[in-house]
Amino acid sequence: MRCVRFHLVCVFWFCDAVSGMKDGRLSNLQAVLILFNSLGGLRWFVLVLLALSVVAAVFEGVGLYLLVPLIDTIIAGQDVSWAEYPFSDHLDVLLQRFPDDWQVRVLLFCIVAAIIAKNVTQFCCDYFWIRYDATVNDRVQGRMFARLLNGGGRELGKTSGEIMNAFENQAWRAVDAMLSLLTSFSELLAASFFLFLLLALSWQLTVLVLVCAAVIAVVVHLLVTRIERLGHVVVDSQQQLTVRIWDTIAGLKTIRLFGRERYEHQRFSEAFDRLQRANVRQETISVAVQPVTELLILLLITLLALVGLGMSIVAIPAFVSFIIILRRLMPRASELVGIRVNFLAEVAAIHAIVPWLADGANRPAGTTPFTGLETDIAVEGLSFRYDGTDGPVLEDLSFRIPRGEVTGIAGPSGSGKSTFVDLLCRMSVPTGGRITANGRDIGAYKLGDWLGQIGVVTQDIYLFNGTIGENIAYGKRDASKEAVRQAATRANADGFIMNTRDGYETVITDNGSELSGGQRQRIALARALLRNPDLLILDEVTSALDPLSETLVQETLAARPVGCTVVLIAHRPTTLKSADTIVRFSAATEAQPD
Repeated sequence: MRCVRFHLVCVFWFCDAVSGMKDGRLSNLQAVLILFNSLGGLRWFVLVLLALSVVAAVFEGVGLYLLVPLIDTIIAGQDVSWAEYPFSDHLDVLLQRFPDDWQVRVLLFCIVAAIIAKNVTQFCCDYFWIRYDATVNDRVQGRMFARLLNGGGRELGKTSGEIMNAFENQAWRAVDAMLSLLTSFSELLAASFFLFLLLALSWQLTVLVLVCAAVIAVVVHLLVTRIERLGHVVVDSQQQLTVRIWDTIAGLKTIRLFGRERYEHQRFSEAFDRLQRANVRQETISVAVQPVTELLILLLITLLALVGLGMSIVAIPAFVSFIIILRRLMPRASELVGIRVNFLAEVAAIHAIVPWLADGANRPAGTTPFTGLETDIAVEGLSFRYDGTDGPVLEDLSFRIPRGEVTGIAGPSGSGKSTFVDLLCRMSVPTGGRITANGRDIGAYKLGDWLGQIGVVTQDIYLFNGTIGENIAYGKRDASKEAVRQAATRANADGFIMNTRDGYETVITDNGSELSGGQRQRIALARALLRNPDLLILDEVTSALDPLSETLVQETLAARPVGCTVVLIAHRPTTLKSADTIVRFSAATEAQPD
């Protein structure tokens, strides 16, 4: 694999990619290597693909090179000596085994066999490249999704629209850019083999080809100097457009309430126009490269004919083969130019997804089994600070949550109540102190065991696209329909669910937008109660309910499993009236038990 990395560095000379970016970002080389290294074992398969590509090129080159003696035989008859052509000694030995009138047939058979072998090998190579492309996309998207599940959006400072853009647009563009760069290896190796054949036929004409190729490369370079910059413009514009669409979907009700439809449509049009203009400029340059290159190649072949035949540098059979091989070389040269254009156009996508490929901070998995609460939960000197913030959210908290009782947590907004819930659910790791259960730090328990004993209803309820029954059973996928209905009954949700058009099979979409706030909360309560948790956490559960409906919450608390410990977080004093103990968080992040 070190060989592959070495060739990556070499190819970047071709792609103008070794230099770092002026704005301090990673160089293109560093970004590609990060993406390439994230593939793990898939990296090794590149060697197989490159080997198949080279073998196909060798078969094609051999078939074309054999045209020289064939054409010479047709012109000069049977008096030609096979050995007078470079690298034809073994061919001469082979053909001398056959009668003179069979030699041309054998030569034709070798040419046909080489062409068949080339096409079979090329098909296998193309097929495996297609499979490899699909597998790499699956691996990259999987890595990104795993990072998202580990809190990648918050850690990376990405908005919802930017996250969607990374998955929907930039991931596949980044893989396409990297794979196009890898295919340039095979094209370079094949081009080198064809160049070797040209040198064998006429080194003078080959030198002339290289000089002209250098001129063509300069012209092409002038055409594509802006493509990379435009690629970054396209990525940024695409991201802005995705963010605009996402914000419109999320805030559609607010937009309509304030009558801002025309304003939002104008903002969408501006973002779309920026993306379209950048795309048109980039595509215009890209489509200009091919015809200009073809025209220059035509002029090169004309020049070769005038020089080669006019000055008798090479015989007609060798010249014909030289031109045929050159014509087969030129598409590969054009392909290399196309790869360069494609890479520079899409390399910005690699930079966009590189942050997603780094391993995020996973929650400590723990190793100790946990079967349920046997003691009080103790909070001992607990502190927490978010990265990049000046002060702590929580500092030196110490209190107890009695087992089997309802502990209320009160305090003003910003005092750290929801942060404490995150720490209790091990969504974050304390920066100081600890939370213990059964005499151990909760971080020591197996994460699945700990969460399996917790039922949580947060103030930000999310309902997935699916049936009401599936949403209730989300935390316990093996629950029976009867168990789902019992949990809904305990949450006082069965009544309104049965009044929907399909009962528990009613499909809800868009985070349950067709339901009222109270109905969504009751479904969330049922989801938590279905697990028969040892610890039930209700984080501002009444925030979406009217005062009259708080009675339902009290009834839910009364219907909780026997021995269930409850942490009830609320602003309203009436919500906390059923709490056995109340802990008040102050703005100074100190816990004060009542």
